[in-house]
Amino acid sequence: MPRSIGTGSHARTVTRRNAYALMWLAGLVEECGARPELVAHDAAHRGLGTKTELCLGGPVSNDRMAAHLAWGLPGVLVTSGPGPGSNVLVVGDRDFRADQDQAHTLLARIATPDDGRPVFLISGQTGTANQAGVRYLVSHHRELARKYGRNGTFALVLRVVNPEAYGPDMVELVADVTAEALRRPAAASTTA
Repeated sequence: MPRSIGTGSHARTVTRRNAYALMWLAGLVEECGARPELVAHDAAHRGLGTKTELCLGGPVSNDRMAAHLAWGLPGVLVTSGPGPGSNVLVVGDRDFRADQDQAHTLLARIATPDDGRPVFLISGQTGTANQAGVRYLVSHHRELARKYGRNGTFALVLRVVNPEAYGPDMVELVADVTAEALRRPAAASTTA
């Protein structure tokens, strides 16, 4: 779970839209026969693979998301800041910008070492985009499992159409960016 931006670095508040997203995730977890455990991003000090993890929010508000992106999807960069044009999802050489007519969400599943339980990432440019990403996952999880296998890695970019008018209800798949997301940027690979 991410913290609410602007409430202090140690605040234990969650935005309304992220709370809605949690309710949808809880339903999905229950449908799968599991029990949810809610953990704040800065309190999840454990490895990967022993439990399925659903990580919500952007890397600015969720340290765990930042770690997962750097480790499992090195071709993804999320920028955030005040003002228009500062909230950008970059995958490979493609950038997806938020504006008043659209917002984007990265919906991904990362396979963990030793065929462990996967990590699901829902990183939207806004709280509405987070909620839309969760709702897309809930509606399409069987289809995604058929297409990518039960534990395979995938990375999708979703577009939330006119979030001011339609909220999280109008979501469309923009691109499967799995190959680009897995590819380490050239500058990073030469310094590693």
